[in-house]
Amino acid sequence: MFRIEEKIVATRAQAQETLGNLLENGADYLFPNRRVSSCYFDTRDFRVFRDSEEGVLPRRKIRIRNYNDVERYTLEVKTSSLEGRYKTSQKLTPEVAKKHFKFSLVDSQLGVIGPVVVISYDRSYLQIEKFRVTIDTNIRYGKFGHSKAFVESQCVIEIKASLDQSIAAIDHFLPMQRRRFSKYCRAINAIKPHGLMF
Repeated sequence: MFRIEEKIVATRAQAQETLGNLLENGADYLFPNRRVSSCYFDTRDFRVFRDSEEGVLPRRKIRIRNYNDVERYTLEVKTSSLEGRYKTSQKLTPEVAKKHFKFSLVDSQLGVIGPVVVISYDRSYLQIEKFRVTIDTNIRYGKFGHSKAFVESQCVIEIKASLDQSIAAIDHFLPMQRRRFSKYCRAINAIKPHGLMF
């Protein structure tokens, strides 16, 4: 299902204040807070990165995600198009996930892709009225297979809604400016000068 997504870039203090305001105005937690870890895949010439930086449509991002360091993995394909955005998910066994980490995988549109960066963060999940809001803090970027991490100075608040909803209806809860923020592009820009290859 296509959906609308808008992002707000915030300081940690702003993110905490936003969380408090949402809860005071009737927001409910959808899930317990959890640590999200995603391994992103790309081609050798960084087509996914370039498409995202240039705003090419349609485009896709492919990642393997797990939560709270538990070995339960999900392969996610996130597509951005003129119609909106949508995501497909497929559960993977630890054995299959580790095989993809070691030997790459083949995507029907991108061809051979390999693990490039790991992005992790703490996420709060909230629902207010018909809107879903996530708040990501403590964002870290690391080159796949390496322990060194780059710490993101910003936090990200994301509003998600179906196409038949008006995001403007939530402006009184979240009056902050929306702008583009790609964790994957930020990770590549932070790590690429350090010899990114797979």
